[in-house]
Amino acid sequence: MSAQRRRRYRLLPHTTDAYVEVRARSLNAAFEDAAFAMFDIMTDPLAVGTEFTDQFDVSAHDEVSLLHDWLEQLLLKFDLEGKVYSRFEIGKIESEKGGLRLVAKADGGIFRRGVHPAKVEVKAVTYHRMEVKPGGDGYVARYILDL
Repeated sequence: MSAQRRRRYRLLPHTTDAYVEVRARSLNAAFEDAAFAMFDIMTDPLAVGTEFTDQFDVSAHDEVSLLHDWLEQLLLKFDLEGKVYSRFEIGKIESEKGGLRLVAKADGGIFRRGVHPAKVEVKAVTYHRMEVKPGGDGYVARYILDL
């Protein structure tokens, strides 16, 4: 699992929302860094701490849908339970029944307003301009968060 303070993503120009680009050596690392970026846009995930580990099992028909559904599940955990994750480990992304399956775990803590830094509210993960593709020495993932 990775939680170090390296630059794991960059924001691309966009007029109103957060347009995120992740470049990583593997597809698993790209999905881990994409998740970290989303929480880093909302708060400082490393300031929240590690109180628990949650398991995730996500299925989708392609890599773009898998990225969307992975991020959406994490955002729902934040919205419904106040959970912020700072460390992610994608155990596997595998082909399954004509689609893909992601198995992962994430370490995190409970976000407390007034205690933890609040940056921007993320309303939704969108499919608009979302892409996952091989590039350079690994993978490039891009997605837009509706703020």
